[in-house]
Amino acid sequence: MDTATPQAQKLITCDLNCVKPVQQFCNSCQVGLCADCINKHVSSLKSMKHDIVPFTKRTVQLVFPQCTCHSHQRCEGHCQQCDVPVCFTCVLGQHQGHDVKAIADIIAGKKENIKRETEEIESSIIPKNKSYDADVEKKISKSKAHYSDLEKEAKDKRKKWHLEVDDIFDTLESLIQSLRDQEITILKSCQSQLRSQNSSMTQTVQENKEILKSNKVSDVNNYKSKLTEFRAIPQVPDVMSPSLKTNTVQGR
Repeated sequence: MDTATPQAQKLITCDLNCVKPVQQFCNSCQVGLCADCINKHVSSLKSMKHDIVPFTKRTVQLVFPQCTCHSHQRCEGHCQQCDVPVCFTCVLGQHQGHDVKAIADIIAGKKENIKRETEEIESSIIPKNKSYDADVEKKISKSKAHYSDLEKEAKDKRKKWHLEVDDIFDTLESLIQSLRDQEITILKSCQSQLRSQNSSMTQTVQENKEILKSNKVSDVNNYKSKLTEFRAIPQVPDVMSPSLKTNTVQGR
């Protein structure tokens, strides 16, 4: 142990609800054990073979679920017909003749799918989402500038026209502001959806990476794909900004 940097080290404790430091590792059950808990662990699962090794020489592998029908049996297979994990005894009993696949193969395939989906989200969909977001931001800026010009134009025309038409321009300015607010609201709503989706995808990428690091069957088996949802990136609305036109007759 490096005593020079004790705060940088993290104490790994026994997995059997014990606070003592781990010393040994059961490769068969994938649990870390302190010296006092080795016999307790072996005794609790006498029917199973335990490969106890020093913690530094542990072999990380899949943690198979315990069979709910046969105590002390691990489910290393999955019955395709019944869609349930099965142990060797199950295969010879109530699931005899069923199509049973190795859980390790199923998990490997699912992890590969998760990896591909994660790569697509990270390398393709997220950049596309950010590109759309940038496009919306540009349109918002353009819309603000456009409506600012409209307001200035309206004020310039108002100064040239007679005071008796003030009411018309008051209405016009109100309409411009209303249209601007509607347009900006539409664009910001789209931007909010894009950013929300981007945040969700970024979180999913992190969660998927944790799943890919996991050796727990349940973590991988419970994975629900969001790829179809993420591929459906909200479309940026093509807003049609109005222009200001007058319809007056000279001398009237």
